Amino acid sequence: MVLVQADERYDIFSDERLRNKYEETIRRYEERYSFELITVKYSGTVSLMIIRISDLPTSKIMQSILTSFTRYLNGYFGHGGKKLKDRYRAVTLKDEYLDEVLAMELIDLLNPEKIKRFIRKKGKIIDFKIHKKRTSFVEERFMRTLDEIGMDPADRDARHAHIVLLRRYTLLTNRQIAVMEKVTESAVSKILSREKIPDKETDIIRGFESQ
Repeated sequence: MVLVQADERYDIFSDERLRNKYEETIRRYEERYSFELITVKYSGTVSLMIIRISDLPTSKIMQSILTSFTRYLNGYFGHGGKKLKDRYRAVTLKDEYLDEVLAMELIDLLNPEKIKRFIRKKGKIIDFKIHKKRTSFVEERFMRTLDEIGMDPADRDARHAHIVLLRRYTLLTNRQIAVMEKVTESAVSKILSREKIPDKETDIIRGFESQ
């Protein structure tokens, strides 16, 4: 995971044309150096890039990308000088952390220290095998309940009820459920902390629990 910060005077990553050029540069070196670009995100003057590398070190990849992009920026603005901060910041992630990291809030992803603390903290690796039997039981009963009610699993009420049931009847944490459901952890917390569950969701949960 690599963070690059632009000089505040140029605000490069707020310009769509310059963002496109930056991503075009990344793609060019992705093909040349055989790494995989997973995502690029932006917030203000900061760019967050997550890549999967093989043998070539991150330093070599970033040197080529930033040198090429800086050359383009000098031509674009018509003069030399620093357009990007001197140093990028990088955090190494193992593949097993990736889905959980991608489910984090962008504000957390933009803080390398938070990512490092996450990696160091024990018990944060998602091991779905531990919960597989219990989770499968919930999934089967949940789908059977939806069939009886005649509701689409993609329906908003069905998705929210699914989150409630996963929390009640499995050992999955909010963060793990967020990864499974492809939502943020804060969204899961908000659903679980509601004072009143809507009627349609209540019907699904009652149907599930009555089987």
